[in-house]
Amino acid sequence: MSYKWDNKKPTAQMLGRWQPFHDGHYALFEEIIKKTGQVCIQIRDVQGVDDNPFDFETVKKNIEEKLNPKYEGRFKIILVPNITNICYGRGVGYKIEEIVMPEEIQKISATKIRAKMREEGKLKWSQMDDRLKTIVDLEKYPIQDLNSPKIKELIEKCKSELNQFSCSTVPNFILPKSLKIMNSELEKQLDEVYMSKESINAYLYAKDDPSLPENHPKRMFMNRYNGYLNSDCFPKDSEMKFLYETDELLKFVSACLGVEPIYRWADPLACHAYNVMKPDGILPWHFDSCEFTLSLMIQKPEKGGVFEYCPNIREPGNENFDEVKKVIDGDRTRVRQLKLEPGDLQIFKGRFTLHRVTKIEGKLSRYMCIPAYVLDPWRVNTPEHSKAIYGKVLPIHLERNKERADGLTDWKWKI
Repeated sequence: MSYKWDNKKPTAQMLGRWQPFHDGHYALFEEIIKKTGQVCIQIRDVQGVDDNPFDFETVKKNIEEKLNPKYEGRFKIILVPNITNICYGRGVGYKIEEIVMPEEIQKISATKIRAKMREEGKLKWSQMDDRLKTIVDLEKYPIQDLNSPKIKELIEKCKSELNQFSCSTVPNFILPKSLKIMNSELEKQLDEVYMSKESINAYLYAKDDPSLPENHPKRMFMNRYNGYLNSDCFPKDSEMKFLYETDELLKFVSACLGVEPIYRWADPLACHAYNVMKPDGILPWHFDSCEFTLSLMIQKPEKGGVFEYCPNIREPGNENFDEVKKVIDGDRTRVRQLKLEPGDLQIFKGRFTLHRVTKIEGKLSRYMCIPAYVLDPWRVNTPEHSKAIYGKVLPIHLERNKERADGLTDWKWKI
């Protein structure tokens, strides 16, 4: 006699992505069904999120083929939202239970199964991967698979360089065709670039503070001529906007930094802005307001525009003003140089490292994209910083204008 499902009977829940449902999952199901005799298998709605290529119907069919006819009628399969937190109060009438499987079962990996399926041509790239592989050189840098030996080696290299020098470069990261698209995106909107020319200090202040000693670095002002195409100007299908919003890039950068979690910057003007330095443009010594910055070289100038930096010159709770002053005064002991080529990716700890870009010489402008990541998903630029650098202040800058926890100097007086 076949089993008849009964919603009123005690039921075990089995929640997962099942991308795909494999022998390890089957073994787990066999343990779970012993608890109540019937199991509700919940499939998280994650197709297209990260490396989850299978849709609900495909996953459902795969599970049914694995479990039938032996367990026919004893399981129900339903689609649920992308559940990431299971919360409960006291005395709720059910329990959350971990089932520890043998080591050989735990070693079964859906990630490795997907990789093998792709190698054998049984699984195509997802739609996101299809576009991603037209932007990033995934043959050389398969960032969609952090378990790839190529990527593991690259991550270790980047992590070592970032720990030692606060900076690491991945050459030819962006494909030439994508570079042309990004260049075209920017040049179509050059009239929307906010250019600013002013005298600022290393903390992006434009106003003097006479209460400080005359030779304090906060009172040392330098010329700045620089501009941005703000992130809110990007079209919805922008090449750069798409790349920034991929989880593949975020997770790769997080692994290289050795920091988890990191977040995309909530600042709607600055999160992935294009930087424009016209001939005679200069970006003086300064610190960033976000912890981690990427620099993607789109177009290099004929001459000049060299990135210079002083690794880890300050840290939370320690401004190290004496060393900052030495650099601004011309001491080159700490200074390192980085000459980026179009397509190169630079990962950088900009909040803790004093840096600048030397004067642009010749007729060509320097184009960069500056995607940014942060430790605090709530944080945005101060209103003063946003007004001076990006040309306007949005309500979010006023609402979130709070003191930062790291104690480091920010441009924070009122407009």
